[in-house]
Formats: sequence, C-alpha cells, structure tokens
Amino acid sequence: MNIFKIRFPLAFIFVMFCLSISSQSILSPEAYLNTNYSKHFTPHHKLVEYMRYVADNSDMVEIQTYGYTNQDRPLVQLTISTKENIDKIDQIQKDHLKSLTGNVGSDPYAIVWLSFGVHGNEAGASESSLNVLYQLVSGRSEVNKWLENTIVIIDPSINPDGFDRYTHWVRNVSTKEVQPEPYSREHNEPWPGGRVNHYLFDLNRDWAWATQVETQQRLKIYNEWMPHIHADYHEQGHNDHYYFAPAARPYHKSITDWQAEFQVEIGRNNAKYFDDEGWLYFTREVFDLFYPSYGDTYPTFNGAVGMTYEQAGHSRAGRAIIMDNRDTLTLRDRIDHHTTTALSTIEVSSKNAKALANGINEFFAENKHGQFKSFVISRQNGENHNGLRSLLELHGIEYGQLANDLSQSGFNYRTGKSANCKLQKGDLVINTNQLKSVLITTLFDPEPELEDSLTYDITAWSLPLAYGLDAYAFDRNINSTTFELYDDKTTPRKEGTAIVIPVSSFESMSVVGDLMQKGIVLRYNSQKAQYGDVSVPVGSVIATKADNRKNKDWVNSIKSICDHHKTNFYHVHSGFASAGSDLGSYRNGVMNNPKVGTLSGSDFNPNSFGQLWNYFENVLHYPLIIVNADDLGSQALDDLDVLIIEEGGYSPSESGWKEIDSWIKRGGKLIAIGYATNYFENKDGFGFSKSESDREEEKAEPSDLAAQERSWISGSMPGAIMKANLDQAHPYCYGLGNTYHTLRTRSKGVPLQKDLNNIIYIPEDYTSYGFIGSKVKSSHENSLVLGEMRKGRGSVVYLYDNPLYRGFWKAGERLLFNVIFY
Repeated sequence: MNIFKIRFPLAFIFVMFCLSISSQSILSPEAYLNTNYSKHFTPHHKLVEYMRYVADNSDMVEIQTYGYTNQDRPLVQLTISTKENIDKIDQIQKDHLKSLTGNVGSDPYAIVWLSFGVHGNEAGASESSLNVLYQLVSGRSEVNKWLENTIVIIDPSINPDGFDRYTHWVRNVSTKEVQPEPYSREHNEPWPGGRVNHYLFDLNRDWAWATQVETQQRLKIYNEWMPHIHADYHEQGHNDHYYFAPAARPYHKSITDWQAEFQVEIGRNNAKYFDDEGWLYFTREVFDLFYPSYGDTYPTFNGAVGMTYEQAGHSRAGRAIIMDNRDTLTLRDRIDHHTTTALSTIEVSSKNAKALANGINEFFAENKHGQFKSFVISRQNGENHNGLRSLLELHGIEYGQLANDLSQSGFNYRTGKSANCKLQKGDLVINTNQLKSVLITTLFDPEPELEDSLTYDITAWSLPLAYGLDAYAFDRNINSTTFELYDDKTTPRKEGTAIVIPVSSFESMSVVGDLMQKGIVLRYNSQKAQYGDVSVPVGSVIATKADNRKNKDWVNSIKSICDHHKTNFYHVHSGFASAGSDLGSYRNGVMNNPKVGTLSGSDFNPNSFGQLWNYFENVLHYPLIIVNADDLGSQALDDLDVLIIEEGGYSPSESGWKEIDSWIKRGGKLIAIGYATNYFENKDGFGFSKSESDREEEKAEPSDLAAQERSWISGSMPGAIMKANLDQAHPYCYGLGNTYHTLRTRSKGVPLQKDLNNIIYIPEDYTSYGFIGSKVKSSHENSLVLGEMRKGRGSVVYLYDNPLYRGFWKAGERLLFNVIFY
C-alpha cells in the first residue's frame, strides 16, 4: 500500500518481500474474488463471502452477523487486532467501557470504528472496506505494531440493500470495455437510486432517530463499544477530489476542544500521505458538526472523534469517468484513497491511544448537561410512551418515573415559556447525571445554540416537540424511581358492550391498522366522554359489540393486538354516558376503512415516497396501493378512496388533471404532502394560491461573493420548528393537544387561503426554534400548515410541511393518521 511506500522508501522492497511470505495464507480481494475487483463492483454477497473467508483464515479477525436488512441481507461487523488481543477481546471491551468514566489505566487500547457505504451508490466506500481489511491482516510489521494497542472495527456495508440495488444495476448495463464518457449509460443511475435503503430512507440521517432496522441493529453494537474514533466513509461528486476532517463550522456547543483538536491531528496525517502522492483534498468546508443524526455527529455526541471522509466518485463515476481536468477517475483510485485515510487514521489513533482514552474520559466528566438538567414527560392519559422509551433504551439513556406529585418552575414545551409546571406521580423522568448526558441534552434541547447560520441541515429537532408531548425541562435534577408500566388494572378485562383504545400513544396507530385488517369495525369520538370509570379522550377509538356482532372473536382479536403492541384498552359495560355522549350518539362516528394509494416513479422524491411507504407498512400496518404515475387512470382512481401525492416534480397532463378532479368530486380525497402542494399553486378549482407580495425589490450591487453567500443565507431556512395554532374541534386535530409544532424545511410560508378551511396555521406572532433567515421570517406569519377544500363529495387536503419528515416527526404521523381515517 502507498502509505508504506511513502513512509519507508528504503525499506519498501524488504517489506514487500516479507509481505509475500507472511500473507500467503490470505488472498487479496483481487486474487480471491471472481468479480474483477477494483475494476468492477462487488455484489454484496461476494463482499460478505470475502469477509468471512478472511475471518475463517486469520486469527486476527472476528466476524459477527449483527442483523439483517429488510431484504434479508446480512449486516456484518469485523473486529481486527493482534491474535493476543482477539483472544482477550471481551475483557478489552469491558475494560474500555469502564474507562469511559473510571480509571483509564497506563496502557489503554485505541478503539477505531470504520463504517463504509451508508449510501449504497457511493459504492467505492464499501469496495474499499475489502482492501482495508486485507491491508490490516496481510502481515505488515508496521500495521501489526499499530494493532498491538488498537482494536479496529469495520462495518463494510451499512446499507446492503442500496449497495446491491446500485451494483447489480451497473453490472446489468455495463459494456465490456469501460466507457468513461460522462454521458454514457452507466453514469446515469435510474430512480430511485442506490443511495437509500429498502424504504428509500437516507440512513446517514437516521442515527439519532433510529427509524430503520439497519440503524436499530447497528446502534446496539455501537453502544456496546463506544469507540474513541468513528470514521464514516462516503463518496461525493466525481470532480470534488477528497474531503477529510477537520470539519466545517458550525460545531455544536457540546463538542469539546479535545474532539476538535484531534480532528486536526488526523487531518494533518492524512494530508501528509495525500501531499506525497500529489492527491488533491479539502478540509473545513461543507460538512459541519451540528445536526445530531449523521455518522459523524452521533458518535461525536457519544464522546468519539466522529469524522466524515468523502472520496470523489458516487454513482455518477461508474467504473471510471473523465473529470473536468481531463484526467480519468477509476474505481482503483477511489479504493486507494479511502484505504490511505483508513490506515492513516488507525496509525494516528495507535500513536495517541493514551490521549484518546483521556480525551473521551474528560468528555464524559465535563459535559454533564446544558441549560437543563432534567426532562419530564407527562403520562396524564395513562401513556407508557413505549416508542420513546424504546428509543432511549437503544441509545443507552436511563430514565425513571416521578415518585410523587410535584410543582416546579421550568420550561413548558407546549407553550414555549417558563412557568410553574404541575407534575404528576408516574411521569417519565430523564436526568442528565448519567453517561449519556451530552446526547440527552442534544436531543431534548428545544433550541440548540447555532454559532454560524451557514449549516448543512435542519437546525432544530427537539424530541418532545417531534413527538408532540406534554413535556417540561428543569435546571435541576428531578428525583425519580424505577419506571413502571401503566396497565388496565382499574377495569376488569371482561367483555362488555364496548372496548375503548385511547389513541394517545403512537403504538395505538398500529393497533388501529391491525384491527382494520382483522375486519373489526371501529368508531372515534368527537367529544370527551365518561362511561362508568372509563374516561374517553377526544379522538379515542371505540369498538362496540353492536358493530361487531357478527364477529364472534372481536374481543380476543382486540386483546391480542393491543397486548402485542403493549397498548392499554378499557372495557365499557354500559353505553350510557355519565358525561359526554352515549355510545350510540352521532358524535361517535364510524371510522373510515379507506383504500389508499400513492404514486411512484422518477417524478417523485425517493425519500418522500419512502417515508410514506415506511409509514404505512411499519407504523400504520395498513395497506398502501402503489401505482406507477404513468399508470394512473380511471381504473385505479375508481378503486381508490384516498390518493396521497408526495414531493417531487409530478405534472400530469391536462386530461389527467380532469380525471383527478372528477374523481375528487365523486368522493375521493386527495392529500398533497410538503412540496407536492406546489403542483396545485394557482391551478383553477383547487383553491391554493401563493402570494408573491413578499418578493423584495432587487437592486444592483457590486460583486462580492462572500456577501452574496451571507445574503443567500438571510433568505433561507434549512429547517426550523414552528408552533402552530389549530382547530381543536376538527377531527384532523384530535389527539394533537392544544398546539401543534411543525417542522418546516421550506424557506417561505404560504398565506392563509380564502378558499380553504385553514385548520392548522402559524400565527402572526409565532414561536419558533432553529434558524430562520431574516428576509423570510415574516413570510411564515399567518401561514398555512394544514388546509382542506371541499369539492363535490370529496376534498383536497394540503399539508404544507411534510409530516413524515425522515420518519422521526411522530406528531406529524398522528396528524396524517387523522387526515386519512377521521
């Protein structure tokens, strides 16, 4: 490898001779694989085969399958070190975890985690993992020296489904001879592309939210190690050379000086090797450390030095591509560059093992909390918050419950103000006096401090707001006891006249979907009611004996499904209400059991489409009919009750619009999500117009690129949370509480619409969290979040902000549930 040739030119021939003797038992990827390695892409099953081959034939490697993807491909992890270290790896792991908060010891090990290919069509990353593994076990004396005090963990393909989607496509369309011309077929990957996983999620935005199975399984093993170093291997545009740390500003305030400084140490070592080879690179640009759900930031908030490495390539590069400088970038080049930074990173870590151990120890000792020391989540309606607790457990965050009722001054997430907060015994408590204090503060902070508005992603993400919870934050620790689940203990579980399921938890949406699939007829209440000792909040789901009289197993079905989702339900033994409406009242309307469809194809944003697909299959457990956009016609429309259009560039023909309009008037419901509302702007008969009054008059200015960049920022909004008003009496707002916080990623708002029922909107004097450019802040005043227009027997619903953004905006999931079923 060049890294040795660079450092030891006089010894190079001797090293190569030793290597030829010592590595005879381990074949290189080129020698072992029949896939033309480094000249063509390696299918995932062959990649795993090589990894297993090396593990089976080297006492320096352990391999484990830590999970499977949606398409049943294995997720594997390799641990590499000397034989002596591998033999005692369990003890090394235990000692390392103890050292995070305890005595570091005199000879600590450096723990280096290398992740490859989170974006499947950045295939040079996963291809590089094969060569990195080979270089580590091939017998080089200097590498062996590093491994004496270093444990290297390799995840060779974080996104196997996306990787295979891309690599199989390339193999299907590739010509025998490489065609490096950028306009040739293999450089133009079709929709949806291999960047994303099975559900078309960007896994590099999912580390903190863990909505996808790949992330959920990876976090379990990551938190079993808590490495000192995490390097996340990517690819970027084929003319963009190579990026490595140090990262760009802004940095999150929780990042320590040690973490920032060690990035520079690693960057300088990488630069040394690149300079000697004459390879171009850049640092401190584009890729910042603020949004917490990346493969560099999530490890950073867990004490590591987290870094992104970006090699020129991506799907556009194919096997080889001609660059703007008229040189040809090959797959071999991409592998060599990534291999160099991997070995360089291991080298620096090994030489600074003691400093790494001390640095991460200081991180956990110094960063105990931010502005708030504890967070409390209300359980006033008997919620167990299963989804939130599962996420906390996945991150290794400890929680408890309030031992007694308490009145305490603190921050109220609903109102956005500090006030006296009345807490109840049993409320969920998360204190920051624990190992994961920095991560807790980062995820729960209502408004992270932004040192520079030139950032790469959304600037607010607070979990209590995302989950739509009644939550509070305090500047002192709140005493708590062991958490206990609420159960239906007050009402005997014997059959009555009805069963009530409060839709106050997100798991209850899955319950509704499963019950509908079982043929259970459900109702929802539009008025708070009391039946005996059972209190029924607005928007609860009710299954009555009368509606299900022909289904002899209806009670057992409900019990089984609710128990499976750990959701409480309550038996009602008389339909006579002591408060509110009787069971037979019109206020308890029958829930829709609609046939729902959506469109797919290159006109649509893959992430937006995938979020909807994932929502139906994994949250609602309800069928979603997926129709190719070109196949939408009267046959499909006549069979559907609801049609959801996601973000992208969909533009049906005039006759297509007429068919859709006619279907709506006959009783169809059309739901436009996020940027899909753009399709309806100023379109006759759809009641949606966009004001142009907020355009500023432009005037000529002398050229100043730096000032232009800053000016552009003042007119942008990468992503902020806004507090919205809502019509609490409207069925679409049931279960949302008295306010709704929307995550807006659109720079400008759209004004309230005179032809719509403006159900949820941003008020004039709105509360917000995150960065909003000064030029666009006023455009969100009195702006639409959710509006509906009646057309004949049907309606058009506009959701101006994507309620399913990245799958973590749980309050938005409840909102869309209401729009579909209520």
